[in-house]
Amino acid sequence: MSVKVRQKGKKLYLDIYVNGKRTWESLKLTMVSDPVTNKETMRLAEYARATREQQIFSGQWGLQDKTSAKITLYDYLTEMGIERNKQKDRVHKVLHWLEKYPGGTAIQLGQINAQWFINFQNFLAKDSGLSEQSAHVMPLP
Repeated sequence: MSVKVRQKGKKLYLDIYVNGKRTWESLKLTMVSDPVTNKETMRLAEYARATREQQIFSGQWGLQDKTSAKITLYDYLTEMGIERNKQKDRVHKVLHWLEKYPGGTAIQLGQINAQWFINFQNFLAKDSGLSEQSAHVMPLP
């Protein structure tokens, strides 16, 4: 994966290479004849490059694997070879509570965010009937 600032004529672009696919994005920045202005323009371009690189790492902007993001959490956990008959397996227990949580079996990996986890934790702590120790609700950062 790489993100580089490229110049074509006087225009600046981001050259993005991810998983064997190259894309270009215009920064809508133009170089001029003033070196002081160009230095500031390049600083802005470098900031945009670093930001875009971070976004790609965090899966934003649709550059994440869309096929994997569409699988549900429930299906992902079951496909990972979880043996449903192991009663002491923690993942087995999560599957049980995902079945009981409204929308728990339908949530796609690409839709899961911090708020979803907070809501699921609240469900385990308050609506599931589990003790606090069993729910083991930990604060999210």
